[in-house]
Amino acid sequence: MRKATRWLALMGAAVIWWLTLAPTQLGGPVTIAVVSGISMQPALQDGDLVVAYRQSDYDLGDTVIYDKLGGIVIHEIYAAVSDSAGPLGSTKATEFKTRGINNKYADSWRVYASDIRGRMVLVVPKAGAALVALTSNPLFASIAATGLAAFVLLPKPRPRLSQELLAVLAHSATESRRIKRPLATQFTWLVVFAFATTLSSALLLVKQVPLWPQVGLSLMALVIATALLVWFWNYHATGRDLAEPQRSMAVLGPRLHRIAPDITLDAVPVASADALANIRARTGLPVLHQIVDIVRDEPNATVQATHRFFVMTEKQTYVWSVTVLQAKEHHE
Repeated sequence: MRKATRWLALMGAAVIWWLTLAPTQLGGPVTIAVVSGISMQPALQDGDLVVAYRQSDYDLGDTVIYDKLGGIVIHEIYAAVSDSAGPLGSTKATEFKTRGINNKYADSWRVYASDIRGRMVLVVPKAGAALVALTSNPLFASIAATGLAAFVLLPKPRPRLSQELLAVLAHSATESRRIKRPLATQFTWLVVFAFATTLSSALLLVKQVPLWPQVGLSLMALVIATALLVWFWNYHATGRDLAEPQRSMAVLGPRLHRIAPDITLDAVPVASADALANIRARTGLPVLHQIVDIVRDEPNATVQATHRFFVMTEKQTYVWSVTVLQAKEHHE
């Protein structure tokens, strides 16, 4: 039920996004463009990023983005040429005359209402030039990727540790999960692929490239990159392809704190390693790992043991336990 609700919420959010924020190439009401030239100075400068929103009608003085001569134009409406009858006796303009406010002469052509993509609602100075430079220059793109990675890897603020937890940590040993190099390499390339397709899609949308084939292919690549990242995370990074206790260690890692089996902690059980991971993510506290009830079967070369994983908050301690039977050489 909860999973179905999440899917419905996601679909609803996608519909709302498409109706309110999707770019015109995808059938939405929003147009994003980069100013090129000086025809709209001083209001708009070369390299500014302009966001326009489709309207039911337009007024004199509106700065609009419209299709003309195989490209787009960002100019101001200064006259309405013809009207059509509207509801309750009102009229709606169907043709306009436009001009660049810095040009000596007005535009020689007429602009049909159907050609107008939208009225300017937002200007971000020089953001368009920065976006174009970022996506077209490999050096700038690599700097942006490095900055993004540094932001993701920045250490989070240290959580407040209780005195009881500090005492336990003082007698613990750190366990770190080692990710195999091929998996780390694959994950790195998937991140680069997703980042590159995101930038390329954004640039194509800003440049008003037609939906097919360039934008369509770029968006398809973005969807594929995202799907691969989700698949990789579900079946590798979260350990879903592993047997217990490695899976729990992967979900709760990459760093655990091994504590002695004789330490007794009064804890509330949780339903799964994922539930304990949610508590860890919410509190930022370390995860304690304890192995107890070790039973060795020497004739069969197996070991049965219970792995307990704890998160100790100031008010409550939570535990996830899993009992496993492993080959002797695989037991830690």
